[in-house]
Amino acid sequence: MSTILQEPESVLSAARKKLNEINHSDTNLSASILQLNKSLDEAITNLNEQKIFLNKYFSTSKVLRKSLFYKYTWMGIPVGR
Repeated sequence: MSTILQEPESVLSAARKKLNEINHSDTNLSASILQLNKSLDEAITNLNEQKIFLNKYFSTSKVLRKSLFYKYTWMGIPVGR
């Protein structure tokens, strides 16, 4: 299970490392690097959410796994699980 997301995690880490190696003395380049760092942060956050979901998925019995893909509401209000 953990091997599924290891490659994307290593790619994101490598991208962060390469981005930090760039000399950003130019203001336009600094702005671009800042935006790329924000995008990397979002990607890492999404990856961590996927890890949590996969852990939940694999710890759920096979019969109930399909229910993890449904959102339950009561009168339009999401019901927590």
